[in-house]
Amino acid sequence: MAQDWLDSHGVAYELRDVLASQSDYDAMIALSGQRYTPTLVATGQEGAIQILADFGPEELQPFLSRLLPNSPLH
Repeated sequence: MAQDWLDSHGVAYELRDVLASQSDYDAMIALSGQRYTPTLVATGQEGAIQILADFGPEELQPFLSRLLPNSPLH
C-alpha cells in the first residue's frame, strides 16, 4: 500500500479521504484531471506541482526520486 511505503521512508504527506469529502474529491479532479485513487500531488524543489495518479507502491520511488533528486530516496 502507498501509505505504508511513504511511512516506512519517512515521507510526510497529508491524507485526504475523497470518498468522505466532496470538496476534496472535486479538488483531486481539478488538480489531476481524473477520478482514480490514490492520487499524489507533490511540489518539487523548484515549486512545480507534479501529479501521480492511480499508482502503486512500486511507482512511488521513481516518481519521488525524479521530483526530489537530492533526497535520500534513491
